[in-house]
Amino acid sequence: MRQSTYEQILKWGAVASLVSFFIVDKSLYFPFITGKQLFFNILMEALAVVWLAYIVKFPQFRPKQSWITWALVAFFASLLLSSIFGIDFNLSFWGDAERMLGWFQIIHLFILYLVVITVFRSESDWLWLFVASICSAVGLVLYSLVTAEGGKSVGNVNMTSNISTLGNATYVAGVMIFNFFFAWYLFFKSRDWTMRFVLAVAILVILIGFFYADVSGSQAGWAIGIAVTLVIAGAVNKNRQIKIRTWSAVAVFIIVVALLFSFRDASVFDGNKMGKVLRDFNANNTTLRTRTYAWRSAWLGWQANPILGNGYGNFADHFDRYFVGRFYQWGTNEEYFDRAHNNLLDILSTAGLLSLLSYLSIFVALAYYLLRGARQGYISTLEVSTMTGVFVGYFIHNLAVFDALANYILLFFSLAFVYYLTNRTQLTPELILNRRIDKRAKSDWTGPELNAWVGAGIIALFLIYNYNVQVWQMFASSVRAASAWANVEDPKVAWKLYQHAMSYQTPLDRDCRLLWSSGITANPSKLDKLSVTERREAVDYAVELINQNLQYNPNDSLTLATLSRLQIVAYQVTHSAKYLQDANDSIDRSIASGGEHIPPYIIKGNLDLARSDWAGARNTFSKAKSYFADYPELDCYLAKLDFLEKKVNDETYQLLDKCWPNERAQQIIGVGDYLPTMAKYYQDKQDYQHLAPILELQLSADKTNPALWDKLYQAYLLSGDKEKAEAVREAQRTIK
Repeated sequence: MRQSTYEQILKWGAVASLVSFFIVDKSLYFPFITGKQLFFNILMEALAVVWLAYIVKFPQFRPKQSWITWALVAFFASLLLSSIFGIDFNLSFWGDAERMLGWFQIIHLFILYLVVITVFRSESDWLWLFVASICSAVGLVLYSLVTAEGGKSVGNVNMTSNISTLGNATYVAGVMIFNFFFAWYLFFKSRDWTMRFVLAVAILVILIGFFYADVSGSQAGWAIGIAVTLVIAGAVNKNRQIKIRTWSAVAVFIIVVALLFSFRDASVFDGNKMGKVLRDFNANNTTLRTRTYAWRSAWLGWQANPILGNGYGNFADHFDRYFVGRFYQWGTNEEYFDRAHNNLLDILSTAGLLSLLSYLSIFVALAYYLLRGARQGYISTLEVSTMTGVFVGYFIHNLAVFDALANYILLFFSLAFVYYLTNRTQLTPELILNRRIDKRAKSDWTGPELNAWVGAGIIALFLIYNYNVQVWQMFASSVRAASAWANVEDPKVAWKLYQHAMSYQTPLDRDCRLLWSSGITANPSKLDKLSVTERREAVDYAVELINQNLQYNPNDSLTLATLSRLQIVAYQVTHSAKYLQDANDSIDRSIASGGEHIPPYIIKGNLDLARSDWAGARNTFSKAKSYFADYPELDCYLAKLDFLEKKVNDETYQLLDKCWPNERAQQIIGVGDYLPTMAKYYQDKQDYQHLAPILELQLSADKTNPALWDKLYQAYLLSGDKEKAEAVREAQRTIK
């Protein structure tokens, strides 16, 4: 092929990587993540074939020596080494559906980098790429604004507001940081006032999207990035007027920020976005405080494996192993972290010091080239200040979050741009002339060129089909199976669909294996439509799938807890005592590697209750309470135990009083002959709000008792809830 044809394919392919931002495939597991990455993988694998054939035919355009490139090679090599010697190679190398950040996935970014540094060799090339990137950012923001009040959702996935089409506000914020600086660069570089006006509008839209994303760490990164850009521009620029204006802008920026923070408690900031932005920067920010526990786990985990870590991407093992109960003072809903939410600590703890040093070497190389270029005059003040600002902003942003595909793509564009700034002087007049002559030349295939197409093409087709197309099919089939379990009456239909999904046997099956288990544990009564033999086969299949995941990491605390829950349900639907013993073994292993996580102890305590082992249950729940005394469900369990063991005292009722704010209180207390005693206690206290749920539990076991109906009616009436009282009367008439 002609040189010009190769270059157009590669350039358009690089720009097409931005299309991934907008892919939201609702037919896939994790619709915001998986479709994007699989599209990007296929695109890069196809481009790799074209790129290889191009540099074989036109060796004069092969990438030049660069410390940036070698730093990237060292980083990816270190991550691979960590993956090989880590605790879960599958997670390290392939990643999971929720993040798609395994080594295999992110190495495709290196292909993107090689393509861009090879064919984006002129100022007009980079103008085109930056404009395309800015347009993608504007598109993300407009989508956010259009859907903000839509109230749309797919299952439990929020499809609106600040997540746009990326699925996470931090990803949106990262994209906006990069594109703000891209637009900044083009604005000050352009001398066309129409172009400047368009870019100014784009910057405004990007800032709206950035602050709408509402990510405190990203806001800090953006602000520091701007400050650094202005400081460098003022320090390096030789024009006295520009220097004065720049330093004045720095002073104004600092004063404005200082004033805003000084008066952030003023009433003018009440209930608006600016007030929230300013007030989120405080020591009691819940998100910040929970992340400090993740950082602690990362630090302790690194000390156990300092050189290579415990395996790239395996942070969840550190978090569980070093989890402390104090975490629950900031919330009980999100207690399992799979990322350190700090890029440096994440790399350090999972991939070790070797990988962190190679990662930092990328930024050292960038600093070296920008500083050298500024001193020798072939990189302008605008280029040095803007690129330093974007890398500083990105670096700070990543101290409280972690990367995703969209942010990675823009990072590698930025790395490639610095490569271009460093090497653009090497494009000699003779080389330019040769390019022009070649562009007019007819196509002529060469032997090495054809060999590259055939050899690389076969490899690319193998990768595309086996590790992208089949993965896509597996994810889609798994979602259809989950939908069938939820919506189709016959559980055999869903079961067959799950078996079909798992028949692809891809290296990314781990998340989808859990779907069959979660379907059973969420709705075990659906298995009642199967025969006893079929029921056992169904739960055995679910257990087998989870055990396959445990082969990757036998000490995965969360997976072991999931297995234990499934085995408990298996016991309930099959009445086989073996499942109960297996559940106990699984949860013991989960507790052993789960730090001070309380949910595994609750599972263990319930197993003790099922065996009427009151003493064992009390020890289990008390142990959990020693980690965090105010964990809400534990009060319910301990109060119930007092009634079961007939050891009721004042402390029992104190526990019971604290129990009822918990939404699962009725489920935990359950039905038993201790309920009349509880009811009398609240009746004597005239605490009708807490009396009502006790009476509801009694009625669930004795729905024809008119006295209980009357008491429940009176309890709701005296608690001031007339609507529920009337509903009780209506239900009583139905029963009669």
